[in-house]
Amino acid sequence: MRIGLFGGTFNPVHNGHVTLARVAKTGLKLDKVIFVPAYIPPHKDAALIIDAKDRLCMIELAIGKSAGFEISRYEIDKEKKVYSVETLRHFKDTCPEDTEIFFLAGADSLPELGTWKDVDKIFTLCRFIIFSRPGFSKDNSKLKVETIDMGEVNISSTRIRECIRKNNPIGDMVPKQVADYITENNLYKQVR
Repeated sequence: MRIGLFGGTFNPVHNGHVTLARVAKTGLKLDKVIFVPAYIPPHKDAALIIDAKDRLCMIELAIGKSAGFEISRYEIDKEKKVYSVETLRHFKDTCPEDTEIFFLAGADSLPELGTWKDVDKIFTLCRFIIFSRPGFSKDNSKLKVETIDMGEVNISSTRIRECIRKNNPIGDMVPKQVADYITENNLYKQVR
């Protein structure tokens, strides 16, 4: 079995995340892509992140019943900071022995990757796949990562939150159900 683990804050989940998952599933011939939302991401300010239950609901809305897409509550259910190496060990221990794990990340993760906890161990547990993103370097000469070109998808959660604060439309950046959820729950009006 070949599975892709797609970890992140998903604050909020957007069309770029969904596109990355689809490109990964097809391009890497994955049996499934598992979204793994963080409870408290190690490299981000927790004060800027909305509640995990809202982020989880939005991922559920974004992927719907898409074949081969799942969500893991592993990190959220821990209700604490969980490092990627711990998540990878969990999946290594709970998946069938012949499972090949691909860790999926956007190019915006690459500059910080060298600071991740037990980064060398991470590379022994999975194939680390970086998806290109406009404005971010794809240089991976120091790290054992593979790069996949995702084209001109240039959406960021930061930009979406900024648009919401300024009352600008976000409909072209997030699935409609996610935009509706954000509006109905008055999310991101105060979060940067």
